Amino acid sequence: MKYFDTLRDALDSCRFTNANEGNLCKEIFPRIASQLLYGGYILLNNKEKLYLREIEFYFLNTDGSIREDKMYRRESPDDDWLDIGTLFPHNSGIDITFEDTAMHQFRASVLIRAFDLFDMDNNPILLNEMRSLTSYEIIMSRSNIFDGVSFKWVDEWTEPRTKLIAQKRRGLEGNQAYRPWNYKRNENLFTVLDKDADMVYFSKEVLEKPEIAKVYREICEILDEYGVKHELLDHTQDIWCRDYMPIQVYPNSFVRYKYDPDYLDCDKYRDTKTSPDVVCDSIHLVRKDSSLILDGGNIIRTAQGVIMTRKAYNANNISQKKFEEVFRHDFGINHITWLNWDRTEIYGHSDGIVRYVDDNRILMTNYYEYDEDMAASFRKALEHDGYKVTELRYSTYSSQRKDDDLSWAYINYLQTSKVIIVPLLGIENQDREALEQIQELFPDTAVKGVYAVPLLNEEGGFNCFSWTVKSRPKTT
Repeated sequence: MKYFDTLRDALDSCRFTNANEGNLCKEIFPRIASQLLYGGYILLNNKEKLYLREIEFYFLNTDGSIREDKMYRRESPDDDWLDIGTLFPHNSGIDITFEDTAMHQFRASVLIRAFDLFDMDNNPILLNEMRSLTSYEIIMSRSNIFDGVSFKWVDEWTEPRTKLIAQKRRGLEGNQAYRPWNYKRNENLFTVLDKDADMVYFSKEVLEKPEIAKVYREICEILDEYGVKHELLDHTQDIWCRDYMPIQVYPNSFVRYKYDPDYLDCDKYRDTKTSPDVVCDSIHLVRKDSSLILDGGNIIRTAQGVIMTRKAYNANNISQKKFEEVFRHDFGINHITWLNWDRTEIYGHSDGIVRYVDDNRILMTNYYEYDEDMAASFRKALEHDGYKVTELRYSTYSSQRKDDDLSWAYINYLQTSKVIIVPLLGIENQDREALEQIQELFPDTAVKGVYAVPLLNEEGGFNCFSWTVKSRPKTT
């Protein structure tokens, strides 16, 4: 929820005189933190946008009622008071100050602990370090003496997609170490999610088999009903397109990875391997390249990061740490939640296990009905990273599911901003329960179903069958 129109409104409206730790923690700092983390950005040299990602408050009353032993300006002279918004660099980074220049009753500041840098089109600029100890060096290194140095706050509200995290300040000891005055934006700004999609692509090969074409046309009827655009992709070699098409990380940023799946590395399937570049060129898609071998079905985007199975770094024959370093550099995503790879499932795709709902909520398929231990490991990994997990459950379940049971596939739905289309199995009660559970999690989005067994028998669902983007890709 938006608190103020501008950052100055936030600072002017908050009452710091006679403040106590109670109202600072519960009312004042959360409001200012929301404005700093979601209410705008720092325009750097009129060409780049610096968004704060983590901040830390420091505050003292000059009457001694609130002490601050680690504050850099706690012992400043009485004639040294800084105006609201003054930047104060020090050994730990840069503070944004807001002091009582009129009555001299308090000193307050915000330490920039971490930030994200974007160009003016909201595409990320990736740097090695974007944290407090290097903020001053990074800001100055991106300036030029002939152009001048400019560092100005711009008010622009970005609606939060996750809850603000309040926690204890880091690296402190002593009497004030307990104060929960650290605030963190628990999301990657501008990351495109499945629920943002307003354009759907399918492979032209969907028209080659009558039973697959029927599924495709029923999906398109629903998309047309809800005003979601859709098109066919040329130069594809099979009915799928999710796995080889680029990942839309930000609105104008697509990343193409190496598509070289081991499950196609045989005579039977080698000819079905599509060249992503040929398809992308046919729609004039501007993209960046990643050196990583990936499948699109193993990348579930969330506001906080992505969810993958461990097959991702196994396929690249590199360590988890090295994979994360390359992924962050290539995709601009800070965090990966790792799910164990069920080796009995050759594809190793996360889109057959989980989907992102909102905030910190994850929907997981009925994996426990197939393998309780593997399902428990998924839940543990997700909950460790702060997600709240809801598992699909069915009254039709009475004993362990067989490997050829298709009830896992409900999770592999096609998601857009206006409608979610779920693959149905023709099992009346189970289909109904799947639709009801998904609808409950997405109350503001239409949830529809299409009979999908002919498609599922080809070993994929509706997410595999489609490639979704937010708005039409930017073209050359």
